[in-house]
Amino acid sequence: MPISIAIDGPAGAGKSTVAKKLAKELGFTYVNTGLMYRCIAYVCNKYEIDLNDKERIARIPELFGFKYIAENGNFSIIIADKIFPTPELYTPEIASIVPKISPIEPLRAFMRETQRDIASKHNIVMEGRDIGTVVLPNATFKYFITASIKTRAQRRYEQLLDEGIYLNYEDIYKSIQQRDILDQTREHSPLIQAHDAVLIETDNLSPDEIVTNITDKIGMHIDNTRSL
Repeated sequence: MPISIAIDGPAGAGKSTVAKKLAKELGFTYVNTGLMYRCIAYVCNKYEIDLNDKERIARIPELFGFKYIAENGNFSIIIADKIFPTPELYTPEIASIVPKISPIEPLRAFMRETQRDIASKHNIVMEGRDIGTVVLPNATFKYFITASIKTRAQRRYEQLLDEGIYLNYEDIYKSIQQRDILDQTREHSPLIQAHDAVLIETDNLSPDEIVTNITDKIGMHIDNTRSL
């Protein structure tokens, strides 16, 4: 039975960095569920799809083709004959579309089934906002990673800077603040900590410290599982 590690948390908390490092350390496949929604947002933007047309947006995977590749620890999405991730998914324009399309329940249902299919076939570290509560409620391990908005905005600012994307810090701060409100109040799968998830506050912790803490606690379980 594949091992699944669910990592949830708000935007900019550092969960992507931690999840990537953790997956590499364990030799698991890293799955960024936010990437999947950003791909849909990219299609909406490129093909000028009306963001009020929820029915058409929900059919984008069908209309433009949507499949994943998970091999050798790598994860990518193919949609509209293009392979992601690419830097263009992380522009402010795409970021502004994601919160508008992600609450669409038929689209979320498709994503849930796809994400569960991935978890059924691979040892994974999957990160998002409802992995431990909705997507994989029976995940082997669950973590909820968070930090103050100030810390998260600074991290996102530095991350984008490293990628050659220059944005104003205050704009990033406001964007994350608004995203928190939308994520926590949306009707379907709001952002909440799973009752059995371990809370990790990352303001004063480095990604390496967090990964070491997690691997120390779950290493024995994984070793025992692999020996069966």
